[in-house]
Amino acid sequence: MANPSNMKLIERLKTDKKFLIRTILFVLASFVIPYITIPILVFLWLSKKLKLSKAAKIIVSGVTLGLLILLLALTAKAYKNDIDPHLSIQEPTENTTTNSDKINIKGSYDPKDRKVWVNGININASNGEFTYTFPLKVGENKIKVEAGNWKRDSRELRVIRTQIINTPSITITPTVTSGNTDLPKQIKEVVKEVENKPDSNKVIEDKVRASLKKQTNTNKVKIRELLVTPAYDNEKEYVVFVAINSDDNLNNNYIRDGLFIDNSEIYISLFKESLGVREANIVSYFPTVDKYGQESDSVVLKTNLTSVEASKVNWKQDGSTLKLGILPNVWKTTKSMF
Repeated sequence: MANPSNMKLIERLKTDKKFLIRTILFVLASFVIPYITIPILVFLWLSKKLKLSKAAKIIVSGVTLGLLILLLALTAKAYKNDIDPHLSIQEPTENTTTNSDKINIKGSYDPKDRKVWVNGININASNGEFTYTFPLKVGENKIKVEAGNWKRDSRELRVIRTQIINTPSITITPTVTSGNTDLPKQIKEVVKEVENKPDSNKVIEDKVRASLKKQTNTNKVKIRELLVTPAYDNEKEYVVFVAINSDDNLNNNYIRDGLFIDNSEIYISLFKESLGVREANIVSYFPTVDKYGQESDSVVLKTNLTSVEASKVNWKQDGSTLKLGILPNVWKTTKSMF
């Protein structure tokens, strides 16, 4: 038999809309700020059970409110006094490719008494240093490393794990039977057809390489890295990663336009035809000079395009419209120094 008190509560929730809204808001608040709502709930329960007098309720309410204000003040003070942490990752680099099923993340942090998290998991760290072995799935792995206490510093890493496919050797032993003396010839034709069938990875790689010239105008290799990996959940779809060197030009605007054209050429080669590419990521490098006068190749542009977005593009448009008009507004730019 249902409890009469519960039945009255349910009936009130059905008929009193204001009470229903207040109840919902209170329940939500208990999850968002439990250190405030839980003491209030305890106080209300005790008030009802102990049947406190009005004066006692006022005193207990005042004490409870005072403790909550003190708690909030101490929390705000702790956050304000917390020193801004600094996190540095020694390995791996921001964009790494490996065929291993795991990778070591090594870094340092300051102040040395802070905690470290990797993708939300608190890891062992001491004396300002840490090393953590992170398991990798095939394809793209996004890793977020954080260090701090109230305040945190974070770094985001991108690691691509390639898949090594071991193809077993197959030995075909022809057998000649009566009435079918052409069997060895038939088998040879089947084997030849299988051998000549193009590999999807190779087709995609060839398309990308054919879309760009081999060298930049400063005689650097154009494609620094090209990786085609099957999607982790569907081996018939692929994730493509391309790192390129950029051409030099008169000013930043011309350099940017050259980068847009290079990126567009790659995306056209990957998505204009149906090659099974689910996602493509392009990282563009260009020489930069730091404050010490040291020159090094730095990432100046990162773009990403998925098959979902690519399917919306009218690939029949003329080349210049696609390269400088449509595609730069379709791909997702995750980093740009322009």
